[in-house]
Amino acid sequence: MLCIYLSISALQPRDSASIRRPKDVVQVSYSEKTMPQRIEDEDSKEQLEKLEKELETYREEVRNKESQINDNLGHWLVLLSIVIGAIVSILGIGLGIIAPIVLNFRKDKEFQRMLQEVTDIARSAEQQASSATSQATSASNQASLAAQALNDVELIKEEINEIKKGIDKSKKDAERAAKRSLASKFFAQAVSEKDHSKAIELYTKAIGIIPNFAEAFNNRGVEYCNLKNYEKALEDYNKALEINPNSPHAYMNRGSIKGLLNDDEGALSDFNKAIELNPNDAEAYNSRGVAKNRKGDYNGALDDYEKAIELNDNYAEAYKNRGNLRRTLNDKDGALLDLNRAIILNPNDAEAYYRRALVLYELNDFDAALIDSDKAIDLNPTYVEAYNCRGNLKCLKHDFDGASIDYNKAIEIDPLFAEAYSNRANLKSELNDVTGARNDYDKAISIDPNTINAYLNRGVLKYKLNELQSAIDDYNKAIEIDPTREDAIIYRALVKKDLKDFSGAKKDLERVISINPSSSEAHNNYADLLIEIGDYDTALRHVNQSILIDDSEYVHFLTRGEIYMAMLKYDEAIIDFNNAINLNSNVKDAYIKRADCYQKMAELEHDEEKKAEYINRAEADETRAKSMIENDDQNKH
Repeated sequence: MLCIYLSISALQPRDSASIRRPKDVVQVSYSEKTMPQRIEDEDSKEQLEKLEKELETYREEVRNKESQINDNLGHWLVLLSIVIGAIVSILGIGLGIIAPIVLNFRKDKEFQRMLQEVTDIARSAEQQASSATSQATSASNQASLAAQALNDVELIKEEINEIKKGIDKSKKDAERAAKRSLASKFFAQAVSEKDHSKAIELYTKAIGIIPNFAEAFNNRGVEYCNLKNYEKALEDYNKALEINPNSPHAYMNRGSIKGLLNDDEGALSDFNKAIELNPNDAEAYNSRGVAKNRKGDYNGALDDYEKAIELNDNYAEAYKNRGNLRRTLNDKDGALLDLNRAIILNPNDAEAYYRRALVLYELNDFDAALIDSDKAIDLNPTYVEAYNCRGNLKCLKHDFDGASIDYNKAIEIDPLFAEAYSNRANLKSELNDVTGARNDYDKAISIDPNTINAYLNRGVLKYKLNELQSAIDDYNKAIEIDPTREDAIIYRALVKKDLKDFSGAKKDLERVISINPSSSEAHNNYADLLIEIGDYDTALRHVNQSILIDDSEYVHFLTRGEIYMAMLKYDEAIIDFNNAINLNSNVKDAYIKRADCYQKMAELEHDEEKKAEYINRAEADETRAKSMIENDDQNKH
């Protein structure tokens, strides 16, 4: 029988919650000034500058007028002083002259004339003084008006400066809006771009225009992730969070990248932050569930998936992930229910069909599993895991050519898919292409030194070639990778048994039973080892336990038949060999051992008729076994 092991753990990053373009990151919409508006702003500025020049000219004229008024006022004040002085002098002189004249010439007509002239001069001086005072007052008023005009000019200048500032701000706003509009254009084109490299170029242009464009950094990180450039994606998510530390989507995306980079603690921290920022985000709980699943916190993961479904009972991704976890927990029925629901909600999800195919495979419903594998490939013709799974199913159905085609296709799509090389090696080993099988196992290990199935099955191949110590080396490596890998420990025990290291073989089998007391295979092989040692009673107890755990395996009945043979209980042995044949009619050892029982019974039988019957039965079984061996030889050739 071909040894085939489907590796799911190696594929875990692929079924993590997908990194997504955030749904609430939409095309950035900015207010935008058109070109005509920018031109109108330039004309307004020119007009204001012209007005400012005219006001400056007027302001200079007012200053000149003020200076002239101040000069005239000074002249008038000087003149007024002279006139007043003249009046005082004249009055003094007049009195000095008038007194003698009055005394000496009272009746003289000349006195009357002179007195009249002096009076006229005084009146004229008084009028001139009054006029000068009026002009001085007028000049003072004009000076006040000039000062007010200057103040008005300053106010107008301030208004002009404010208008200029407004124009400059409007211009800057227009330039900023134009930049944002262009960045928005690049962003929108990037969102709708299917080519990841071109999308990255467009996001980079948007970032070049707006260096703090957090959404562009976030989405460019998504594109880098799609190209499997996880380091660059991580840089962009870090930058997005530096700009906007309250973006739950950036935390979610960075958490997903950290998961892909095997930083599970960092991933959990980011998902926790995303949930803190948005406690009603079903996707955040789903993503955290995936991280907990990877860390082996199955109960925590289950809680998160259920919370995601509680928040959104139509969340296909959460049903799919919970179904996959239930499969891991050996809840096959629950897994099928969840995966069926996921497919109903999203009938175009290739991964959901692939996951259901794995469950059906483990339930031995190979035909249904094959149908789901076909569907997954129809939906996604580059789905390497689905080709690998279908290849395994075809091997089980002995469609070796079809299996080879599927493994080759998987390797063609992804030349670094270690599991496909490992499974193709299994096929080549089954077809006795030892060299080809070894090369494929070696290739799988060179691609991924932790491909445990490659070590395990290469050890099986070496065991067949009787390279027993080298086989143990491969089993040791497999156990080093996973110390709880039961089949690797059991296979090492079988090799040790062949090397007569019964103590080492016994320790290995006891180790498996301590890891998993319900391992029917470990109990059966332990019983087989005890047959070699001669401890038949203990062997019988362990083989009975294996049958109690799983009565559908023919090999368990075959082992118990051998124990009964060793205990000379041939009737009981024949019953168990019959059970083995009923479960698998192609088991050569069952016919051979049953023939041995009949021979022994014939030797012990004294009744010639019964003896002849036992001999006939023995010969019939030997003939059947010989025919099966010949058919196997023909098939090999």
